[in-house]
Amino acid sequence: MLNETLEDAIFYSESVYLRVMLAVRTPLLCIALVLLVILHLNRHKFVAHHSLSVLLNCHFVWTFILCFITAVDHFHTIFLLIFMYQITENLRMLRIMLPVVWSHVIITTGACQFFIVGTMMQISTRNFPLFEDSINVLFLQGIFMPLFFLRQ
Repeated sequence: MLNETLEDAIFYSESVYLRVMLAVRTPLLCIALVLLVILHLNRHKFVAHHSLSVLLNCHFVWTFILCFITAVDHFHTIFLLIFMYQITENLRMLRIMLPVVWSHVIITTGACQFFIVGTMMQISTRNFPLFEDSINVLFLQGIFMPLFFLRQ
């Protein structure tokens, strides 16, 4: 899951089957590990042949390793899904905020151009505060934002 495209990340993060599988299998693995350890600790009460106890120990080790590795894999998958979901949310927010950024750029560029043209035409210095205030024209962004969103 490390080298996947954004579409794959969105598919996996929205997959109901994968979420249900992880939500069911991960607690079952943890419960199985706890019960396996309890069974192994209480096995000294069980009297058995030496070869049977060796076989039970091998079975315990194999099952413990398998459950532990599967639990680690599920937790890693959950972490990757959370990480990929965060990336998709960040990209979605960037797409939503792009008109805001462009409106700021366009308004500020226009105000700077008017200032340069006014300086070249040698407009009196008493109009400079007007140019300085025109750079901070957030009210124009509020007027133009519905038009930007309608365009999308």
